[in-house]
Amino acid sequence: AITKIMPIHSHLKQAIRYALNPGKTENGQYTYSLNCRGDDPAKIHKAMIATQKRFGKYKTDRRDVQAHHIIQSFAPGEVTPELACKIATEFVNRYLGEKYEAVVGIHTDQGPLHAHIVFNAVSCADGKKSESTPKEYFEKIRGLSAELVEKYGLSVIPKPSEDTA
Repeated sequence: AITKIMPIHSHLKQAIRYALNPGKTENGQYTYSLNCRGDDPAKIHKAMIATQKRFGKYKTDRRDVQAHHIIQSFAPGEVTPELACKIATEFVNRYLGEKYEAVVGIHTDQGPLHAHIVFNAVSCADGKKSESTPKEYFEKIRGLSAELVEKYGLSVIPKPSEDTA
């Protein structure tokens, strides 16, 4: 698999709705939520905003990061939706644990299977803000994703700049 992460400065509700879209996740069959109840995007959005407000970190400034969006794409034909969901679920549990609210949606509607992971930038456990630095990406996010796909016998897709061929 290959991963990428993007900050969400606004439109958090839309990002959650997109990740959990029933038309992309086979009617919600391939979705998961961590530290938030249910599968209703509006309620999950309200819970994430409530966490930000509880810790005094809710801001409407579009420069402020509300959440992070990770996309984990798998090699074409290499993974089933069930396995992709298992890997993405294990990823969020290990990476975010008890600290952050997150949703996962495995999109099966087009192209290679891929997971959309949206997680609150503010911890629901202690109010600390998640940092998305290059070091965090390469050491934790990308490293953990590579570890998991290798654990399940899948390939790590190199980025074009890493491809020596």
